[in-house]
Amino acid sequence: MRRVLAALLYSLAFLLPVLIAGGLGSWASMRAAMSPAPRELVSRAEPAARPPYDPRKPTVAVVLGEGVSEVTDVLGPYALFAQSGAYNVYAVASSRALRTLTGHLDVLPHFAFAELEALLGRAPDVVVVPAMLEVGSPANRPVLEWLRKQARATLLFSWCTGAEVLAAAGVLDGKDATTHWADLGRLAARYPRVRWRAGVRYVDAGAVLTSAGLLSGIDATLYLLAKRHGPAMAEAVAAQVRYPAPEFLRDPRMEPFAFRPPDGIYLLNTAFRWRKREAGVWLYAGVGELELAAIFDVHAGSFTHNLHTFGQGTVRSRHGLYLVPRYTPAGLPPVGRVLVPGAASDLDPEARGQLAARQPGAGITYLHAAPAFAFDPALQDLARQENLPTALFAAKRLEYRRRLELSGPGWPLGLLALPLLLGVTGAGCALVLRRRLGRRVGKRPLPGATSP
Repeated sequence: MRRVLAALLYSLAFLLPVLIAGGLGSWASMRAAMSPAPRELVSRAEPAARPPYDPRKPTVAVVLGEGVSEVTDVLGPYALFAQSGAYNVYAVASSRALRTLTGHLDVLPHFAFAELEALLGRAPDVVVVPAMLEVGSPANRPVLEWLRKQARATLLFSWCTGAEVLAAAGVLDGKDATTHWADLGRLAARYPRVRWRAGVRYVDAGAVLTSAGLLSGIDATLYLLAKRHGPAMAEAVAAQVRYPAPEFLRDPRMEPFAFRPPDGIYLLNTAFRWRKREAGVWLYAGVGELELAAIFDVHAGSFTHNLHTFGQGTVRSRHGLYLVPRYTPAGLPPVGRVLVPGAASDLDPEARGQLAARQPGAGITYLHAAPAFAFDPALQDLARQENLPTALFAAKRLEYRRRLELSGPGWPLGLLALPLLLGVTGAGCALVLRRRLGRRVGKRPLPGATSP
């Protein structure tokens, strides 16, 4: 019995410091990557210029939450619908105040909900819903109420765990739906009235279209374009963004994803990668939305990088989304390198001059120097800069659906050694404490005993 108790004691002593340190590390990682914009940035950011409206085109509204919204879930559909040329595409929110996307990318909504309704005189034709942090918070009630109202007359289209937002609004009850593979179990338990499906890129439930994890939303968007405008449009958009042939237009089924032991690298990076790489992200006029999404979801989303946006004033993206950098080139904090979402040829002379005013010594990486699907060079860069297991899980988390040649270092043994060292230290302390207590008990005289 003593041996069993001792084994339990040492196991607890091993696990406790690992769990405490890992919990604190995870909290710090999430807080760093998911925090909203600083108040001073929000207060000085001016509302976005109103984009043109073509009454001959249907309208897509990409919703921004009150807190932090997922970066690819916002930028991906915005870029694809705009690239088609067939839609008015707007970022909308309950107000026109600055909103933040994961990884610290700050955007300005084009319209508040009421303003868009006044412009259109009806509901948008498509409402895109991204994943949002703290869906059930009181702050997000205006978003949920607006979605319930739109559900009567529009197509609701969720990307990734944007399905949770729709479920929280009650518009998925009794319907088939899907979401990110890692969240299916959690959402099935929380929203049992929804018929959750695994192993599909998207689910078309008539008035609601839901997609699985992240890049599955691209397949769902191409499916919707093909359904409404014909396969030629879907194929043209896929070619323009260099996305692999749209093979899921007719059949959304895929091999289901699941956690495997190598995926533990994600937990290690989240919990025990206490020193992240510091990198600047240059925002310039005409920057591509998918290129930006790739950097933020691959580098910041793997919890290996802290990203700092910098640029000169409010920046208009390729398709008219307004971005607000957190720093000027001269005010950029110390970083190891600068990531440019694009090629050198994408920058005009003025932008190149502004970039030259960055922090001295920070090398520039033009991440999309060669033509490719935006996420390919981002994943390749992550593998080279970090390690292959981190890049492989980043692709899996994104639900990247084709084989990509990646090369880089293997498992980071130093990162793996940290929790082991903490555990061994805890078990060692327990052993020393037990022995000291044992000696004291052994020296204590028994009750009723007399000294010789």
